[in-house]
Amino acid sequence: MSAAAPLASGIIALMLEVNPDLSPTEVKSILQNSCIADSFTGTVPNNTWGFGKLDALQVIQNTLQTVSTEDLPEISSGLKLFPNPASDQLMVELVNTKTEIIELKVYNMQGQGVTLPTNTVTNAAVIETEKLASGFYLVSITTNEGVMSQRFFKN
Repeated sequence: MSAAAPLASGIIALMLEVNPDLSPTEVKSILQNSCIADSFTGTVPNNTWGFGKLDALQVIQNTLQTVSTEDLPEISSGLKLFPNPASDQLMVELVNTKTEIIELKVYNMQGQGVTLPTNTVTNAAVIETEKLASGFYLVSITTNEGVMSQRFFKN
């Protein structure tokens, strides 16, 4: 019995979390273009391995390319992170100019705090993400109006 179908279903769920507007054709194309061929798979596509071994990280990276920063919704808290996905720096901006940043923290998906150099002004910050490993992270900001958080992806 193969675990391929449940694993692919989970990866598709992650894809749709990144971009809920993907069509079935786009999902299929991203999955097919995110496979690895090696000595076990031989020439792909074939009847045994399909398009090859699915690379989940590559799937998410390819899915992120379907979303521009203009397409990302501004969450109700008024917290904007860009560019998302980030490479060397992540800009943090509070839309409400009366809201002030008191404390800014970055967490990995295991909930562990990550210490990063950050330049903060009243309602904006620049986080140096250059040394982060590729993956999802959470920015938590304590402001004079409460706590806000949003996730981002580091390329």
